[in-house]
Amino acid sequence: IVHLERIVDGTRRVTTITEVQRMESDVIGLQPLFEFKVDAVSDKRTLVGSLRSTGLRPTFLDKFEKRDIKLPNGLFQAPNGHAGGLLDPMAARLGVAR
Repeated sequence: IVHLERIVDGTRRVTTITEVQRMESDVIGLQPLFEFKVDAVSDKRTLVGSLRSTGLRPTFLDKFEKRDIKLPNGLFQAPNGHAGGLLDPMAARLGVAR
């Protein structure tokens, strides 16, 4: 799921990219893969930032590897180099308990 949102400065940005996983009972599993992070505010008062990996490994990577589909190294690695986890604000928005 690619979530596009109008942010505070009035521009529209992709704010999250989420993988839809399997369904358990009546609950659809969602895993955020990328989230928009603000780095600064420009002179024109627009937010400057980028999509950053949450560090979570998508479940489709195994299928890609079996089919010899290559993705850039480190694409799903968190900026700090460690595996990520659900960020609290995202978990709250998705209704996921940590």
